[in-house]
Amino acid sequence: MQFNKEIRMEKMNVKPATGKLGVLCVGLGAVTSTFMTGVLMARKGLAKPVGSMTQYDKMRVGRGENKKYLHYGEIVPLASLNDIVFGAWDVYPANAYESAVNAEVLQEKDINPVKDELEKIVPMKAAFDHNYASRLDGNNVKDCKNRWDMVEQLREDIRNFKAANNCERIVVLWAASTEIYVPVDEKIHGTLAALEEAMKADDKEHIAPSMQLCRKVLLSLWVLLILQSISRLCGNWQKRLKCLLPVKTSKPVRHWLNQVLLRLSELVA
Repeated sequence: MQFNKEIRMEKMNVKPATGKLGVLCVGLGAVTSTFMTGVLMARKGLAKPVGSMTQYDKMRVGRGENKKYLHYGEIVPLASLNDIVFGAWDVYPANAYESAVNAEVLQEKDINPVKDELEKIVPMKAAFDHNYASRLDGNNVKDCKNRWDMVEQLREDIRNFKAANNCERIVVLWAASTEIYVPVDEKIHGTLAALEEAMKADDKEHIAPSMQLCRKVLLSLWVLLILQSISRLCGNWQKRLKCLLPVKTSKPVRHWLNQVLLRLSELVA
């Protein structure tokens, strides 16, 4: 499998954005609660989505006399704000309203119009290891036998959330605290099989809960999303993954990516 250096829109089969879109956020702190409040306010017509490229901006299509400016949703299929269903994981049990008030990014008078909606967003127990984020001391944490059990519990969370909210698709956003750095070990992180074996062996030294490793290694949560056929992964991990776009990578990394892509193709076939 080779990466195509020229990806043209006319050759891509982009499916319509139908049904509900589940947005699961890793972390329900200041960033996430502000994001959720903004979306809920915008879809109730209580605020404008200023700063949102997909909701507010237009881009030029065509040149010369044929050029025109269209919203992003007029060019590619995007989910409506009304179709979004929010969920989250967090080490603290506070719901999205309590989190937004505590964060003090927004004033309480700006949060209250969507208080009822925010209070319904209660975080699921987090996949957490205190040794990787020592400044956090929340107790809303999964009780896991090993790292693989942690992955399986997260997969179950996603399945349950998707079914309970009748979602067609799921997106996962990373907005949690950054863990300590884990050096790359090719024997552990070099292949998908080795990574899974390390999880099953409960290798806490090399396998962080989020597996947020250095720039050339994919993440265990990314593996989780592939296994669960999640639509795409967004957040600061994109800078490391480059969204699987053609980039200059080493041969081992290309091989690893190919394995992930093959696994994904088998799941969605």
